[in-house]
Amino acid sequence: MDADHQWMYLYSAAVTQLAEQENPEPTLRMFEMTLLEMLGYGIDFCCDASGAALELDAYYQFLPEQGLVRVANSTAAYVGNGEAFIAMGNRDFSTMEVRKLAKLTMRSALSVCLGRKKLHSRELFL
Repeated sequence: MDADHQWMYLYSAAVTQLAEQENPEPTLRMFEMTLLEMLGYGIDFCCDASGAALELDAYYQFLPEQGLVRVANSTAAYVGNGEAFIAMGNRDFSTMEVRKLAKLTMRSALSVCLGRKKLHSRELFL
């Protein structure tokens, strides 16, 4: 399947799932993650930017074009523990913590691709 067909299949599947589900967040995050992977901007949710495996209790911050960077504390908005980032990598959005972190992380990752362009998806949910 060529890239255009893959993109259309991904989009079609996401729209179908959005129509069937009460909570759109898991579907949107999976769509965004797959889209980033297709564009070559996929995030490694198993290892930090240095190549070390994520530790469940350690804190990490996603930095676009770098990846997950270990940080000393969890006070910043874009910081989460290794367990939450690993859950994201497993496409497990069952907790509010993971859903919130995934939304912030995907927004940050997509900003590299979008530049100054605005996402219009929020307008669909108003």
